[in-house]
Amino acid sequence: MSNLYNKLAVLACEGWSWGCIHAHEFAPLMAAALAIFCCAWWWWVMKISKINPPLPPGPLGLPIIGNLPFIQPELHRYFLDLSRIYGPIFKLRLGRMIVIVISSPSLANEVLKDQDAIFANRDSPAAAVAGSFGGLDIAWRSSGPDYNRLRKLVMREVMSKQGLDACYVLRRREVRRMVKEIHEKVGSIVNIDEQLSATALRVMMSTLWGDDPSKLIGEERRSKDLFELRKRLDEFVKTFAAPNISDLFPVLAPFDIQGIESQAKNNLSWFYGVFESVIKNRINIGDDGKEKEKISNDFMQQLLDLHQRGNDKSSLSINEVKALLMDMMVGGTDTIPTTAEWAMTELLRHPDTMAKLVEELDMVVGNQDVVEECHIPKLIYLDAVIKETLRLHPVVPLLLPHVPSETSIVGGYTVPKDCRVFINAWAMQRDPKLWDDPLRFQPERFLESDISYRGNNFKYFPFGSGRRICVGVSMAEKMVALLLGSLVHSFQWGLPEGTKPGLEDKFGIVLKKTESLLAILAYEGWSWDCHALAPLMASGLAIFCCAWWLWRGMKFTKINPPLPPGPLGLPIIGNLPFIQPQLHRYFSDLSRIYGPIIKLRMGRMIVIVINSPLLANEVLKVQDAIFANRDIPAAAVVGTFGGLNIAWRPKSPGYNRLRKLVVCEIMSKQSLDACYVFRRREVRRMVTEIHGKVGSLVNIDEQLSATALRVMTSTLWGDDPSQDLIELRKRLDEFIITFAAPNVSDLFPILAPFDLQGIESKAKEQLSWFYGVFESMIKNRRNIGDDGKEKEKIDKDFMQQLLELHQRGDDNSSLSLNEVKALLLDLMVAGTDTIPTTVEWTMTELLRHPDKMTKLIEELDMVVGNQNTMEESYIPQLVYLDAVIKETLRLHPVAPLLLPHVPSETTIIGGYAIPKGCRVFINAWAMQRDLELWDDPLRFQPERFLEADINYRDNNFKYLPFGSGRRMCVGISMAKKMAALLVGSLVHSFEWRLSEGTKLSLEDKFGLVLKKKESLVAKPIARLPNLEQYK
Repeated sequence: MSNLYNKLAVLACEGWSWGCIHAHEFAPLMAAALAIFCCAWWWWVMKISKINPPLPPGPLGLPIIGNLPFIQPELHRYFLDLSRIYGPIFKLRLGRMIVIVISSPSLANEVLKDQDAIFANRDSPAAAVAGSFGGLDIAWRSSGPDYNRLRKLVMREVMSKQGLDACYVLRRREVRRMVKEIHEKVGSIVNIDEQLSATALRVMMSTLWGDDPSKLIGEERRSKDLFELRKRLDEFVKTFAAPNISDLFPVLAPFDIQGIESQAKNNLSWFYGVFESVIKNRINIGDDGKEKEKISNDFMQQLLDLHQRGNDKSSLSINEVKALLMDMMVGGTDTIPTTAEWAMTELLRHPDTMAKLVEELDMVVGNQDVVEECHIPKLIYLDAVIKETLRLHPVVPLLLPHVPSETSIVGGYTVPKDCRVFINAWAMQRDPKLWDDPLRFQPERFLESDISYRGNNFKYFPFGSGRRICVGVSMAEKMVALLLGSLVHSFQWGLPEGTKPGLEDKFGIVLKKTESLLAILAYEGWSWDCHALAPLMASGLAIFCCAWWLWRGMKFTKINPPLPPGPLGLPIIGNLPFIQPQLHRYFSDLSRIYGPIIKLRMGRMIVIVINSPLLANEVLKVQDAIFANRDIPAAAVVGTFGGLNIAWRPKSPGYNRLRKLVVCEIMSKQSLDACYVFRRREVRRMVTEIHGKVGSLVNIDEQLSATALRVMTSTLWGDDPSQDLIELRKRLDEFIITFAAPNVSDLFPILAPFDLQGIESKAKEQLSWFYGVFESMIKNRRNIGDDGKEKEKIDKDFMQQLLELHQRGDDNSSLSLNEVKALLLDLMVAGTDTIPTTVEWTMTELLRHPDKMTKLIEELDMVVGNQNTMEESYIPQLVYLDAVIKETLRLHPVAPLLLPHVPSETTIIGGYAIPKGCRVFINAWAMQRDLELWDDPLRFQPERFLEADINYRDNNFKYLPFGSGRRMCVGISMAKKMAALLVGSLVHSFEWRLSEGTKLSLEDKFGLVLKKKESLVAKPIARLPNLEQYK
């Protein structure tokens, strides 16, 4: 809204530009004329004020446009701020429109009760006239006999208890469908806003015309679906919510300058077609059989019955039927899910309140039943929770505007005829003079008082009051209670690690949350509709599992100490059905229940998870030789030249030789320095590319991934890789997806020969492609002669070094050709995924913490200077940059569980037996966020690494982003250089800004690499003075 008003102000100012240029020639004459005009106008106002009391006070506005340039988008808060200056009633001028805002219960009582008949009118906006069948709906219809007749019919026939009860079977069906859909997402993050909106839409469609909404609306419209209807409704609401210059300046209405009326007509035309089709189908249904009995329950039939009465006083026109259908569709699909989402947000922010509600639901509904509407009158605390939610977050914070049919006096001020009167319910329901501790979510306040939704108490009226109170209160009460009760009763809800749902709202026709509520749900017992069998099934399963567990446990503990504790699993498949996709968080949650070492069974595989530095020390240092093994996944066997790479190769003399050669030859300081020219070239290319996008939004993830790929290919074989970049990126992504996919062959080795998921065959196919690339590269390299510049150039890259090791011919210090290829693939996969991910997380945290960004810029300006570009030679002096990257890797380690260790023999850790051949995961992510190990662990605070001498190679097992011991990452040196060079270049070369209104998310998605769920997008602004620095 503010953007529109700002544009109007600019247009008005530009209109005076010619006069301003020549103002010095006739300024005295203009000033005199303006003074005479102002005096005359003031005299006329004073004359009028002798007849009537003055208008309410308010801020001064500009001629013609009034207060438009100063309006702020969050109107409910803006009006509250103005009321603190001008009092509980004040005035604004928006173009030709006078707006009066009421912010106190006593004045609201005058408007909505004492003078209700005068203020019960509406002045339909231009969009409402065009988009509601000429203003025939109940929301915008002007007060009068027709409005009274329409309201009476809706309240008595459609929204009566009998009418709502008749439609309950339809509401119940859709809410049960919602519960079933959510149950399929157990353990995953659920977007509650999307789930509630979809459910509310299906409920309203079912209630309106009875059909299953997944089939949509009628024979002639089967091609349309739920998403199309949702899209059209959103467009319809946006059209109504858009500020319209035709309403502010009626003289411009015939021109429809913004095209809002035409948009409203187009939207109406689509809905008109839908309603026509539904009504036609319904009228054609005969009186016989089950179909007639079925349709008699829905609102459509009730409205058509009213249409067919033929009595002017108790019937509806066909256009009134359509307008009412539109009203109910828009009102029910937006306000109800918004209220339920706000309620869930407050409950998740207040676990004690959630616990009380769960306790009440268990007592009234019981855990063998589902929430029904018949339970609602007994759910007193649920009612209090919803009332308190609507107190803090009324869905229509200013109600719909009232329009007095005649000039009136309110609070000693004149309220002129046809002005717009807004009641700031949001402000009154948070007023500390009216409520104790008003900003606190405290449902108990409604247990102690008899406050209802009927609008008789003017400190609480979320649905309005008087003649214009919402006609859908009864249905809203039932639907919100049924939705909220079902969500809380059916599932145990939690929040993603380290998050707290925000309470920021965005003003509109409906007051919604700025960010949709995301929550994780845990399994809460059986959720199939088989309550009678559930106890018997649970008892039988428990007896079987206990017998199986005792047999296994007694057999094992006769020889060794017990296995670590952990959740019980099912026979054969173990804990597989209960595993959650975010493994690092799931393992962290289990450790809070079972302790720092836990056991899970995944098919035939035993998994041990370590969650404490003390036990990590035992695994990675004290017994490192035992745990330095790997069990190669089936995909790795066929996708890494038989497991010849360094990441998955089992511990053996061959592994020790390979690791020593890579660390001493390939990743040595001398070798990395020799390749710096390639890294520098590609990072400078990145800076140049970003500089070409200055002022535009840049996808930092895509930019970093492309740069990392070019860096790695340049470093590996020296040639400019741009011509093959797209295909190579695509193949690498497919390769990583294949490796990350859970494989039944690993969980049940007996099934490995069948390759049921086809993962091994995919890995072979992908390996064949890379094999061809490497064969071609190696062949070309061997054909290069010893003469000239080309030889000097190729000596610097990794491929030449690996081929020289291959050609040594010494078993102790040489590589086979397949080992060369396996190492090339290792370096390619690791370098192109982990480095850009680390840098993207770093930039995200810096943009979330401007003070840290400022400190880093100061250091870069001091060490590098604004006349130079970032170079690797500066890195040792950039102490704060190093701390920033370390803190990023503490909060967001790229391999949160490291790669699994496999003990070569059965051993004891922490007093528990760790069987030979199991998989041991080290939950570095959990330890690096442990409250007992770190001060304020979820806070991004690089300074902690300035005060403590912690590095990547220490035996400090509370911080190990690259692992430790014999299996520590061999690429640390290169990763450090590349991450520092990339972050330093991005921050030194550009000032970064976010799009207005965006808030960076820290949500991650688990995989081989822990990436951001949403790519980082930001706008670069050049900050270096010399354009040559961007070339």
